[in-house]
Amino acid sequence: MRAGVFGLIRYRLPISYLPILCTFVAVFFVCSLMSPILLLPTSGLAQTVNQQSVKLSELESNIPNGSKANQAPEMTNSRMAADLGSPSAWSMRLDLNYQGGSVSDPFGARRPNYRKLAGNPIQDTMLNAVVGLAYRLNPVSQLRFNTGLSYRTPFSNSMDDILNNRSSKSIQANQNLFNVTSLIAEYSYTSRSGNLMYSPSVTLNYSTDSFLTGVVGQLGMLSGTLRIMYEFEKSGWQLGATSFWNQVFYRDEEKFDRRKRARPVSILGIVPIVEYKFNDRWSSRNAIGIINYTHFRHRDPWVFVPESPFIS
Repeated sequence: MRAGVFGLIRYRLPISYLPILCTFVAVFFVCSLMSPILLLPTSGLAQTVNQQSVKLSELESNIPNGSKANQAPEMTNSRMAADLGSPSAWSMRLDLNYQGGSVSDPFGARRPNYRKLAGNPIQDTMLNAVVGLAYRLNPVSQLRFNTGLSYRTPFSNSMDDILNNRSSKSIQANQNLFNVTSLIAEYSYTSRSGNLMYSPSVTLNYSTDSFLTGVVGQLGMLSGTLRIMYEFEKSGWQLGATSFWNQVFYRDEEKFDRRKRARPVSILGIVPIVEYKFNDRWSSRNAIGIINYTHFRHRDPWVFVPESPFIS
C-alpha cells in the first residue's frame, strides 16, 4: 500500500469523538476496501483503546509492498520477459536479427533458401532490426509502435554500394541496401498462472519495403500470435509452443497480375519450442516448425499447402 493512500486518512477529529478508536476503524475500513489481499493481525484487533494507541506506521508495516494487482508477474522465460518490457510507462526496444549465409561462408552475400518460400534456391543475406516505442497500459499489457529496418548483404558491400544505396551483390537487380521495411502497431498481453506463462498478441504491419511494395505488391499484414511456455520448476527446462496466423493484404491486382498466383494470403502454424535456461542471461532455445501451412491467392479458399519443416 502506498504511503499516499495513508495520507488521505490522516484527518483530525474533535477530542470528544475518541480519536484513537475512530482512526483505527477508519484505517481498517479503507484499507480493506482498497486492497482485498490486506490482512491485519488479529492481535491488533483485540487491543483496546486503553491498552495502547495504534500507530499508523505499525499498520503500514503489516501491509504487503504493493497490491498484487499492481505488480507485473515474474516471467522466467527470456522472450516473454522481453515482451513484458520495462515497468516504466514508456520504454524503447531494439531487436536485431542476422539471416546469415551457409556454414562454409556465414558472412557471404548468399544464403540457401532451405524452405524455398520464394522459389529461388538462394537468397540474399540480411541484417534486420526492429526499433520500437512501448507504452504500458497496465502491468501485463503493452502497446508498441515499431519500425522495421533492413540492411542487405551486410558484409559484402563496397563503398560505392553504400554511398549509392544499391546492392551489386543482390539476387534482385537494383535493390536498396538500406530499407525501412515496415511500420508496425502491436498490442500484447503477457502473464502467467502457476508454472504456465502465456502471451497473446495482435500486430498490424504496413509494408514499406521497396521489393515487397514495388515487385510483390504487398500492402501489409494482420497477425495474431499466442506464445505458451510451461516451466519445470528448478530444472531449467521449459516446454511450449508458438501458434500464429498471418493474413497478407495486397495492392492493385491488375498491376501485379503476373505474380498473383504465387502470393501467399493466409499463413498459419504451430511451432513447438524447447528451452533450457542456464541463468538469467543465457538460454538455449530450439524451435521445430513442423506444422506450417500457406494458402495462396486464386486457389480454393480451403486449400492450404504444407511448408517445408525447419529447426532453429
